[in-house]
Amino acid sequence: MRLPQPVMPRLALVLLMFALAGCGEDPAGPGPGDELASIRVTANVSNTAIDILVVTVTAPDFPVAPVFNLPVNNGVSSGTVRVPPGSARLFTVTAFDATGEITHEGSATRDVQRGQNPPLAIPLTPRSGQVPLTISFGDFSVVVAPASQELDLATQGSFQLTVTVTNADGNPVQDPEVAWATTNPSRAQVNAQGLVTLLLAGEVDIVATYNGIAGISHLTLAGAIPTTFYEDLDGDGYGNPANSLMIGAGELSPVGYVPNSGDCDDNNAATNPDGFEFLDFTDNDCDGLIDEFVSVSVYQDQDGDGFGASELLVQTDETGSYVIPAGYVLLPGDCDDGNAGTYPTAPEVTNDGVDNNCNTIIDEDLILAWLDDDLDGYGNPIAVSETLAPLPM
Repeated sequence: MRLPQPVMPRLALVLLMFALAGCGEDPAGPGPGDELASIRVTANVSNTAIDILVVTVTAPDFPVAPVFNLPVNNGVSSGTVRVPPGSARLFTVTAFDATGEITHEGSATRDVQRGQNPPLAIPLTPRSGQVPLTISFGDFSVVVAPASQELDLATQGSFQLTVTVTNADGNPVQDPEVAWATTNPSRAQVNAQGLVTLLLAGEVDIVATYNGIAGISHLTLAGAIPTTFYEDLDGDGYGNPANSLMIGAGELSPVGYVPNSGDCDDNNAATNPDGFEFLDFTDNDCDGLIDEFVSVSVYQDQDGDGFGASELLVQTDETGSYVIPAGYVLLPGDCDDGNAGTYPTAPEVTNDGVDNNCNTIIDEDLILAWLDDDLDGYGNPIAVSETLAPLPM
């Protein structure tokens, strides 16, 4: 049908005005030639029946809503969503199982810009019988492998995880510096390289985070870690690390064995990690050092007889070495440090009124004898002698 002639110029003018408006930059959305914004979408679906995620993006300036399918690979659904930048972009995520039934649904509205976009997490509401799920949107996807794993503590003490970081263009990030963490340190701990130490039965998530985007691995731990017992010959509560037994959960501990190791001399009950270190040329506390940082008593020897009186404490270094100050000796007990003839092992001098050997007794070896010429058992009171030897019979 042809329009009346007067109407055609007005319609042409309206179309021209719309086209001109489309040539300018609309803050609510881009023109047809504008670049698309790339957003990486990731979800760990390992504990669900999800077979595929469908992401639909709607906006007031979209004549047709773009739809993206994100399949599941090794328990993870991920992919790149490319949409025109602008405000009020509504992301709707629908999860389907292999039979086409919906398992989860969720949505969120956000502004999208070219370049980097702040991370966005969309919680998905599960249908009956399903577990909750969260979808991550951002400039990167972080995928931890395996996404889930069942482990037996009785046979495995650690488990290595790997991480892959992909940018919004779908290219992997080389050597990404991720931060590893655990949601339950009592059940499992993880180091900076993604090596997980398994500790206690139960469920735990290990999380790797890169630029605000996180990926997880869900671990299910069963059983119990076997206990190592060590032979304890000297009964000090510490065993020989070279002689050990592994005892499973529920088994009785073996007689003569203890759960503590580290005894460096299992024939000496005074030598163990709790031992007291003293100067005896022995590693008493089993730390690999001998006589380290112990106090040693030295004594001032003023008369130079090898025995001292006044005590002084000196300290050994980590090697057990120490320095005796000048004028000091290791032997104590000098009862007269001004007399070189008086010291603990000195011979007792007859009738000198001095405790020569420092045993607190004066002239203890002195014997008085009287001459008995007639052998009647009584001597001449005038003929007296002093002796340190036995009397003649």
